[in-house]
Amino acid sequence: MRSPAHHNPWAHPAAGPATREDLDQLHAHLVELHYVAEDLTSGARVADLSAQASHLAAVRLRLWQAASCLHDAFHATPSSPTAGAGRRFGICRRHLAASTLARLRTTRGQLHDPIHGHTTHPDPTTGETG
Repeated sequence: MRSPAHHNPWAHPAAGPATREDLDQLHAHLVELHYVAEDLTSGARVADLSAQASHLAAVRLRLWQAASCLHDAFHATPSSPTAGAGRRFGICRRHLAASTLARLRTTRGQLHDPIHGHTTHPDPTTGETG
């Protein structure tokens, strides 16, 4: 988020630590991408593109894990004296709504897998992972 604006149109203007507003906005973007990944994964499954669906399901899971980490970071960030409870509850409502989909589409073990790891996908011809 701190890259120059000419490289990133959403570049953060300050060089200081992320605020709750920064984390809330980034969380909103990740949750929206999570929903997009869900739609794409569903479309790939309907079209019987199992390898593509597997990769997209991994993307969906990683987006959820990143959003969950941002939610935790939001609550670990001190609030400003002028901030009201509305923003805090807004991110929590969004996170709770998205968590319903995440729990429907993944196992408890997948939800808690390390974010940094290689996900293996089945070979579309043999079905074997590798």
